[in-house]
Amino acid sequence: MGRQLIGYYPEVLRGFAEYQVLAGTEQEEIDRLWKAHRDLLADQFVTTATENGVRRWEKILGVMPRGTATMEERRFFILSRLAEELPYTMSRLRQQMEALCGEKGFDIVLRNEEYLLVVRVALTARSSYEDVNAMLRRVVPANMVVDISLLYNQHGKLGKFTHGQMAEWTQYQLRNEVLPNGV
Repeated sequence: MGRQLIGYYPEVLRGFAEYQVLAGTEQEEIDRLWKAHRDLLADQFVTTATENGVRRWEKILGVMPRGTATMEERRFFILSRLAEELPYTMSRLRQQMEALCGEKGFDIVLRNEEYLLVVRVALTARSSYEDVNAMLRRVVPANMVVDISLLYNQHGKLGKFTHGQMAEWTQYQLRNEVLPNGV
């Protein structure tokens, strides 16, 4: 640490061995206090929060983190929850979807006359599916039906492959997996 307790002692006492030992033993406790102080300040903001701060934000927001989520993913999810605003527009909903799935990671259609919101999450953003579903359940008005599913590979996407090329994959892989060249 940059702050040495012995530096706060009067000049006349710093030379005595007893005071040097006393300052050395108390230094560890002072260092822990300064670290706790820094962590407390860092935990006030999601982007700098420590493990303890992230856990506290998750508790406040009622979020249960995935077991495999990194600290950065947990911070990102907290920030996306804090960014949710009601009421929203379609452009705001698209921004939130882009934050979760990426620019081309979803397809969204609003059918006003049917009170239906159709959302398809691309296979490339499959890992965000549950987060998207939870976000839509929170922000979409209760009188609207949300139809959400994965955007599986379809004939239009697979049309550029020959039958010989497609024979390398199973039917399941053709439908459900991200194929070479981002298909």
